[in-house]
Amino acid sequence: DVLLATDDMIDQPSLVLAEAHFQGGMCRLLGLDLVGARESFHRSAELARGFDNAIYQCAARATAALALTRALEGEIEQASALLLALDADAMVDTSMLVANALVAISRMNPRDARHWIAQLGELRDGDEFWAFAVHAGNRYGLYWGDPVETDSDLDRAWAEHGDRLVAGSTAQVLLTSDAADLALLLGQLPRAEAALDQATVRNTWISVCRARLALLAGNPKHALLFILEGQGRGRTERHGQLDLAVLRAASEHALDRDEDATASLLRAINKSNRSGVVVPFHLLPLETLGSLAALHPDAEAFVARHGL
Repeated sequence: DVLLATDDMIDQPSLVLAEAHFQGGMCRLLGLDLVGARESFHRSAELARGFDNAIYQCAARATAALALTRALEGEIEQASALLLALDADAMVDTSMLVANALVAISRMNPRDARHWIAQLGELRDGDEFWAFAVHAGNRYGLYWGDPVETDSDLDRAWAEHGDRLVAGSTAQVLLTSDAADLALLLGQLPRAEAALDQATVRNTWISVCRARLALLAGNPKHALLFILEGQGRGRTERHGQLDLAVLRAASEHALDRDEDATASLLRAINKSNRSGVVVPFHLLPLETLGSLAALHPDAEAFVARHGL
């Protein structure tokens, strides 16, 4: 409201609107409304595009935030295209670095992921993207870091940002899913459950972790309930839909519903081929992955092609 009431902006109404849409996108992003955030950032970038260099930075900022939103949604190809479209002189900001890191992580490319995460360095006070930056660093540590060091790093992240972990906030959801996934990778199922109990929100980020926990605990029926709940929110919560599709195939297979499992698995593979994301398959136990690959020749070829 203050921005729109500023008289000295009257000669540049498009920029005023671009800034308003950007701030609206930030509010939605911090509320984990990724679909709404994507639309706001897109409008902001379109309105700011075509002005002089100073104004172009506004378009670049919105485009980088849009790429981050796409990366969080698991739309890695779209995120990558947006990042490549940025001018070489565009200001490097946290959202751009995190988006690049998430793209590399989703493609299981540790070298590029390390390159982008190293550039994040110390986050500035008041950086609204801090939770996403911590999340990207955690995901890198989960897949390629020393599990013991990663364990302590996550504990430190909770301690350092404890005063900012508001119940139901973006930061709490992201760091809770990181802590739960780490515990699952280390085989510490009670610790994963304890971490998830701290998040009271019903959110796809949490549904994915709860489904994975239930499946690893030998309760595929319970896992399927979390999966169906998360998939039901797919229109508004794009994040984790590929994870849920992979877990659904594993749960159906565990219930001896191989025809359903094969259909779910092929849908997941198709989704993975379109988005470029392979991480959810990497997180399956090796025996589960082998059993799923044996269901269909396309699945076997997919696992071999990506060296899973």
